[in-house]
Amino acid sequence: MPDAPGAGPQIDDADLDGVAPEHFQVARRGRGFWILLVVGNALLLGGGIALQSLTSLVFALGGMGLFTFGLLWSL
Repeated sequence: MPDAPGAGPQIDDADLDGVAPEHFQVARRGRGFWILLVVGNALLLGGGIALQSLTSLVFALGGMGLFTFGLLWSL
């Protein structure tokens, strides 16, 4: 009884037959992205190794993760 008061839309009313799913496409990264990724992470890791303490190395690894995530997010 589709015309009853208070009855919500039926599944057949959605008419999703014509909606085609879009294919997922991986974004292609440019040369600048890869240069920034390698140089930025190398600087962070080099700084962590140069300071010669375990704390600096751990913070450098954490910074590398955050830097990589931020770069992926922004580009």
